[in-house]
Amino acid sequence: MKSIAYIPYHDWRKIVAEGNRTRDAHFIDSFRKSKDINQLIIVNRPITRSELFIKKKTLKTKLPEQLIFKLGKGRLYKIDEHTFLVDFISNEVFSQIFRGRKWFFDAYGNNDFVHFYTKCLSFLKTDNPPVITANVFSYKFMKTISSKKMFDAWDNFYLMPGLKSIKEELFVAYKNLAQDVSCWITNSEENKVFYKEKYNAFVSDVITNGVDRNMFSKNREIPNDLLKIKKLGNLVAGFGGKITHLFDVDIFNFITSENPNINFVVLGQVLDKTVFSEIEERANVFYLGDKHYSEYANYISNIDFGIIPYRIEENQHGGDSIKAYEYLAASLKVIGTRGNGLQNLEDYISIADSKEEFSAYLKKSVEKKTFLVDEFSWENKAKLFLDKVK
Repeated sequence: MKSIAYIPYHDWRKIVAEGNRTRDAHFIDSFRKSKDINQLIIVNRPITRSELFIKKKTLKTKLPEQLIFKLGKGRLYKIDEHTFLVDFISNEVFSQIFRGRKWFFDAYGNNDFVHFYTKCLSFLKTDNPPVITANVFSYKFMKTISSKKMFDAWDNFYLMPGLKSIKEELFVAYKNLAQDVSCWITNSEENKVFYKEKYNAFVSDVITNGVDRNMFSKNREIPNDLLKIKKLGNLVAGFGGKITHLFDVDIFNFITSENPNINFVVLGQVLDKTVFSEIEERANVFYLGDKHYSEYANYISNIDFGIIPYRIEENQHGGDSIKAYEYLAASLKVIGTRGNGLQNLEDYISIADSKEEFSAYLKKSVEKKTFLVDEFSWENKAKLFLDKVK
């Protein structure tokens, strides 16, 4: 395959700053390693200088040093011999501030943005490469291009409680993508059913999340803050992920109370401060903050249990937890709640239908199938993607 264009959901600056913790970041990494792709063109989401200023801490990472082409507000960077980044900084400062997330729907369809993308293709001497978008906000961009198109409709944004204010716009976006993009991929069976019923979209395949097969091994260095906890002598259970509406505080508080002989560590960003504030302080509960992905692996590889205490059948949005695969790759005993895609891994992890059952699984050993890391590797998932493109 000569070339391919990929539209991630997350900004490239954020991906570099945090590491490959997200589905789109993992696919970019795997596409860059793939021998099937000679040229990967990453189409970064449009951004404004006001966002760069407001988020200067999280978006502080510099773009690649090698600037090879520029036109107006657009810049084309060379990341390596086969990977290029299309970056566009819009002057619409106040529009983004006042419209919030709604701004992105129009920003992707901005004539200057689309024109710059076509000029980049000319500069790179490639003609209409296949385009994979992992970003529902990019539907107007996808409408303008005539090449082969694919939509990775991971996690159902329409059902996310935090996006209620743009629910109508999301419906329009998904509906347009159903009309303009014939090939959809998603990460869960429940999404596949929902998209067919809601938008009459044909989802050709479910490609679940994966894991970096070389990252989560038992010979990684133990971070100092975790080492202090391990020296207390108890087993360690860890939750590595964002604290959102999905995190079930009732379950977490129950299991930490019922299992004083287990130390519980929480790693990750706090996106819902209300949920986080309801976590009860106990001698066996430790919040260790957010970690870069490469550092995060050192923690997960040196604990005993991987836990996913998510709300059971409530406010779900067709998720497929990456952390579950990472726990399994690190050979942890894994316990999660039914729903959120975890039931698809029931051969490998213990699924709880109540807080009492969750606590019981922490106390007893349950025999599960051996997790085959290679089968669930991101490289294998990327190959399935590229086979569809071909």
